[in-house]
Amino acid sequence: MKTKVTILLLLICFSFAGYAQRLKPYNLSFPKLADKWDEAMPLGNGMLGVLIWEKNNKLRLSLDRADLWDERKAMDISKFNFKWVEEQVHKNNYAAVQKLGDEPYDRSPFPTKLPAAAMEFDLAKLGKVVANDLDIETALNTIKFDNGTVFNCYIHATEQRGYFSFSDLKATDLLPALIVHNYSNNQTEKGDNSHAGVGLQKLGYGKGTVVNTANSVRYHQPTYDGHYFEVLVQWQKTGKNKVIGSWTITSDKTASLPAISATAKEPTGWPQHTAWWKNFWSKSSISVPDPVIQKQYYLEMYKLGSVARKGAPAITLQAVWTADNGSLPPWKGDFHNDLNTQLSYWPTYTGNRLAEGQPLPIGFGKSETAT
Repeated sequence: MKTKVTILLLLICFSFAGYAQRLKPYNLSFPKLADKWDEAMPLGNGMLGVLIWEKNNKLRLSLDRADLWDERKAMDISKFNFKWVEEQVHKNNYAAVQKLGDEPYDRSPFPTKLPAAAMEFDLAKLGKVVANDLDIETALNTIKFDNGTVFNCYIHATEQRGYFSFSDLKATDLLPALIVHNYSNNQTEKGDNSHAGVGLQKLGYGKGTVVNTANSVRYHQPTYDGHYFEVLVQWQKTGKNKVIGSWTITSDKTASLPAISATAKEPTGWPQHTAWWKNFWSKSSISVPDPVIQKQYYLEMYKLGSVARKGAPAITLQAVWTADNGSLPPWKGDFHNDLNTQLSYWPTYTGNRLAEGQPLPIGFGKSETAT
């Protein structure tokens, strides 16, 4: 028995002394871009999120922020209680519960998580994708094209801004196009989720404004009751055939970004970004004999590092990656007080990521865990 325990301890080993393992075997690597938003390369820092994929022959970056919500109430639940629901079940009258609870939820487009915007680049000017890699050690997405152009993208680990760059560009006129969602038109979208066809225009927002300059674009979108959000994208040509850009999203606040120097080789925040991820990975490691399970573990830990931060909102159904299909997100991107939430936070204790677990309210999901 002692020998078996010793072998088990050798196979499953958590190391807190420092970051020692190489993470490259656990990266995501593909020869092309995903063609669906929910299969895209994911980047995030607990507050901001981006999905990198292809749509209509465009390199698309779906931009998101965790606290963009329409919090209007679809119904008054203050008079509801579990005892009343239990009574209806015993009376075989659950239809009464559905009428007061489910039907208003299905009928109203709010409350709901809100997608912010998207950024696109014309693939016709970039060439054919030959490699699409996500380096989980540094949370960096790199896309290589057959003509030698290289695209890099990351979201700063601690600052609320994302970065992108193109090197060895063959098309010097390549500029980002900011794509706004259909909040104020009659466009009907074919959603690929549980609220298919419920377009964002159902929220009834006013038309947003887009202001372009030579090196930036700003989008201001009013939402409800005086609230709004802004998306700001800027870029700068730096050296021969290279472009560096940054972006941010703000809620009820004017968006701003540090200027990018025309002589910059890389964004100045890169050392701080990689330092955070190095510290994150140093908290624990695991070694098991099954390489598939081992890779899944590290990908799950990468996901946790992308969606959880002290001071950021707790993890919702799609976290920092709201559906980018013109419709309301699945189940409106809400909180489900069940395994949907619990499984997202299980690694915070076993993986020694206690700071990332702090946004979850104490006792959240406790009753379901007990059952």
